[in-house]
Amino acid sequence: MTSDTLTAVLILLKKHKTLTLATCADGRPWAASLYYVNDDNLNLYFVSDPETRHARELRVNPEVAITINADRHRWPRLRGLQLRGRAKVVSRKTHDIVLALYLERFGDIAALFSSPQGSQERKIAERLASGTFFQITPNWIRLIDNREGFGFREEIEI
Repeated sequence: MTSDTLTAVLILLKKHKTLTLATCADGRPWAASLYYVNDDNLNLYFVSDPETRHARELRVNPEVAITINADRHRWPRLRGLQLRGRAKVVSRKTHDIVLALYLERFGDIAALFSSPQGSQERKIAERLASGTFFQITPNWIRLIDNREGFGFREEIEI
């Protein structure tokens, strides 16, 4: 992996805030859109209720596929990431570190978390504080950048 490719991947991870997570269990695929944060080691983190379909499927099969990209009206501007990796529940020891990353990235959620206004916001803050964070560790990343030419891509095996 070149340092230019790694830099481009990290820039895209920092630029975007949602991913599409694909899971599969019992031969049935599933996709979910989720907010995420990442660290400098290319790990991605999201919070979810452990009883959502994707969380239940991760307990059965931790292998995932992900896409991250902005919606573009013109294909020559398409730029994004495709990833494969493994997901796991974040340990209680790491939970607070990931929560801090999450609150740093999402200012509106941080404000709600520190000063909830009303019962709905208190409920959200409580769920976030006790929520289950998942870590995705990629083992393969494809950078797509049509600005460099149609179908341009660079792949990274990790």
